[in-house]
Amino acid sequence: MNKTEELKLFLKENGVKIHEVDSKRNYWFVRTDGGNYFDAYVSGNYIGLGWNTIPFTKPDEKGCYPEDLIKDLESKGHKQPTRVLNQIKRFYKEMKKGDVVVIPSTSSLNLAFGYISDDEVYTEENITDDDIENGACPYTRRRHVNWIVNIDKARIDPHLYALFRNHQVISDGKSYASYIDRALHTLYIKDGIAHLTFTVESKTNPKALSIPTFMLGLIERTEAFIKEYEIIDDCKNLENEIDSKINVQSPGVIEFLGSATNILAIAVMSIGLFGGKAKFEHTKEKTSGEVSTGGLAGAIVKILNAYNNGKSIDNAKMQSCKKQLQIKNINDDEA
Repeated sequence: MNKTEELKLFLKENGVKIHEVDSKRNYWFVRTDGGNYFDAYVSGNYIGLGWNTIPFTKPDEKGCYPEDLIKDLESKGHKQPTRVLNQIKRFYKEMKKGDVVVIPSTSSLNLAFGYISDDEVYTEENITDDDIENGACPYTRRRHVNWIVNIDKARIDPHLYALFRNHQVISDGKSYASYIDRALHTLYIKDGIAHLTFTVESKTNPKALSIPTFMLGLIERTEAFIKEYEIIDDCKNLENEIDSKINVQSPGVIEFLGSATNILAIAVMSIGLFGGKAKFEHTKEKTSGEVSTGGLAGAIVKILNAYNNGKSIDNAKMQSCKKQLQIKNINDDEA
């Protein structure tokens, strides 16, 4: 087993999920009739599409639909029949199994994120008029969805707000993929780049140096750990090998991006500092672990002991920054 696989195993054993994200998957924002069907979609594990009586029709090679169908829809009051037919086509043919779906509740106060779990549209036959009168979703055309997480608007990245302004029932959200991915996953690898997100849950403005101190402290320890564990021969410039993104709204995120080995190593040091299923006991003088005589855990303990005192960013300061920022542990991934 190589060192990268050892890092992955350690993280898995400590409850940290590592997601391999398919770069080809699509992202869809699906409206819920002003939130009316949000609860039905979530509890029923599906999304639906209206226009029950309009058949799915393939356009020709030029993307045009039969003229008689267009005229028929116009005569029935559809002002933009081509748009309606394109939405139906998208529901049937463009949305694929494994694609991410995002739906809003009333006033977009919550967003639910999930994955399409089937290859085909199915028809719900058991909807009665009484059901509809009692508020049931009347849409018979549906796709099964495995809902992963429900996030309130206060925790949503502001970049996603632009999605809410699109008034189509189904809109393409791929340009927002990076924001959706990190809402879904604390640690993931996509296109060979690893992403690690720390969620800042403090609702008050952080002190000026809290976030930089937290980031630098992790990087310093990770650099020392990589060298100690002989993962990379020369790691003097680790801070130049990774990128970061910070959203300082309250709540916000701190995201590290880079090679899988570097980012996994940062995650490992986070577990050492802040805890996982393995126990690392911290005192002012010493850090000890359940398995600390050698190997990966021993390297973690050795590095953390070196930062118990005599360092500008000691372990106590890191714990203080985490507490002030109310940063979630990375093994609290909901997805």
